[in-house]
Amino acid sequence: MELDDEGEGEEEYVSMENLFLAALDELEGQMTFLLTDRFASHTLRVLLVILSGRPLEKEETNSLLKSKRKEKVGIANMDSTPTEVSLNKRAVPESFQFAVEKIISDTVATMDASFIRVLATHPTGNPTLQLLLELELTNPNSKKGANSEKKTIISSLLPDDVETEGSSSAVFINGIMYDQIGSRLLETICTYAPAKLFKQIYKTTFKDRIAGLARNEISSYVVMKVLTRISKEDLEDAVEQICPQISGLVERNRTVIIKTLMERCHVRRSTKSVEKLTAAIGSAYGSEPETLLLKMACIEDVEALIKHTTAASQPEEVQEMPEQSEEASKKSRRSAIPKQFLSTPQQTHGSLLAQSLITTPGPPSTLIQGSLLALPQPTLHALTLYLPTSHILQSAMDPSTAAIFRRKLINKFLFSPEHEDIIFTLAMSPIGSHFLDALLSSTASTQSLFILTERVAETLRKREVQLRESFTGRIIWRNWHLDLYKRKRGEWVNTVKEAATAKYPPRNAPQEEAAEVEDTAAVKPNAKNKKKNKNGNGKFDKKADQGPKKSAIQLAMERFAEKKKRPDANATKLGLRKRPGERKEDMVHPDRRTVAA
Repeated sequence: MELDDEGEGEEEYVSMENLFLAALDELEGQMTFLLTDRFASHTLRVLLVILSGRPLEKEETNSLLKSKRKEKVGIANMDSTPTEVSLNKRAVPESFQFAVEKIISDTVATMDASFIRVLATHPTGNPTLQLLLELELTNPNSKKGANSEKKTIISSLLPDDVETEGSSSAVFINGIMYDQIGSRLLETICTYAPAKLFKQIYKTTFKDRIAGLARNEISSYVVMKVLTRISKEDLEDAVEQICPQISGLVERNRTVIIKTLMERCHVRRSTKSVEKLTAAIGSAYGSEPETLLLKMACIEDVEALIKHTTAASQPEEVQEMPEQSEEASKKSRRSAIPKQFLSTPQQTHGSLLAQSLITTPGPPSTLIQGSLLALPQPTLHALTLYLPTSHILQSAMDPSTAAIFRRKLINKFLFSPEHEDIIFTLAMSPIGSHFLDALLSSTASTQSLFILTERVAETLRKREVQLRESFTGRIIWRNWHLDLYKRKRGEWVNTVKEAATAKYPPRNAPQEEAAEVEDTAAVKPNAKNKKKNKNGNGKFDKKADQGPKKSAIQLAMERFAEKKKRPDANATKLGLRKRPGERKEDMVHPDRRTVAA
């Protein structure tokens, strides 16, 4: 803004905070219309996410801001990699928090309870209502009861006691349980509701019906949100009810609920439930280890898969292709794959279940490890080159699994005398190359397996010319630091081990640090240590108060210093020893003694 009267041009500075608040002033009074508009609802959601400081690039936020078809749409020539700022919660001004509270209060004030319940099943209004409800339930002021007297979204949705049979709240929850759109709102309620309200909902709706709800393809996702909040005792009761239904869930390929149940039992440290679930999963897929993993990944014709992956891994002549965008190139590659080998949601869910089992210590991990070791080498090769199942082999290389199992799997898979070019084939494959990257981090972080890292690196070095001619091969050459391997072997060893340690830090590091802290605290003399140092007679033990033991070098240095302080130290060096009754003045070297006249 220029001021002509003063003759000096001055510009008024407006902060971004004031600009966002000014935009809210423009939208005041139009919230009800914006909630259900096809285009404006997306703008309102973005504005709420910015004002609340929520992460911008997390999967939960993307599902609220974008439609399912546009969640993975990127911009050409732009790096879309999520940054630390976009993945973590952002600090926002206090005025933004008050603005969010004002939006929620104004929205609830202009709508009656019936309209809010209609929004629960509205295709456009439901995502915005989810976001508003989440912001309301996570607001610290509402948790303290500051807004308890005001009309809120949760009080409009659940106006009366949920535990009362036939109440409007209970009818509403049962109504949206099986609705494809309304169940998303119920997931938000079960995730962010206060503990008292959640316990009431669980007791009346889920506790006795959890096995039947887990079988349904819509309500099972609500059950998964419930399983993340219930206690260990309730979780064990849920396992007792769902275990008889495992075979039916496997037949319908509803493995997501099984995966969630296994993960929650592992987090809650319910060993009995983990063993019971593992036994039920093993019996549902069959007791034969050769076919268990193939059934779990929904692979029916193994021979056809081996032929397809073998043909796809063969090097072809390089042809000049017109420049295409990233999405167009993905579509062209996908169209070149036969329909029978395109990945399906059932295969993806089965692969996720296998990955969860192999990273869970105990019987689940043993179940998948035995199945992997029972498979022949061509089948392992085909699974590594097939997109849905390649992640299972990558998870098998996780350092948390047993080193003996990893050694057996690598020797059987990569160093078979019948298939010498398997490492080169994986390095040239866009899918199989990820297994080599996982193998590098796995073997380099384990001292007993590092010899396998050197064997794979030597095999790759012999194929340097072919690797440098391929795009995927150049990535493998760079990730394995093979230039350094050729020239400076010692530096390569240190570089590879440091990179693996940074990716998978030692699990006993916190325990060692805690032990060091305890040792330093034990050295400091205080009242507690003195009480601990009392012997059986109630007296203090002097040896216990002396602190840590000294090393042999320290003791030798102390003895040398004591000898140096003695008055006859030089005499001992000259070979003289003090005779009994002899004075110090009489001690003279024999060559310098004078004969008395």
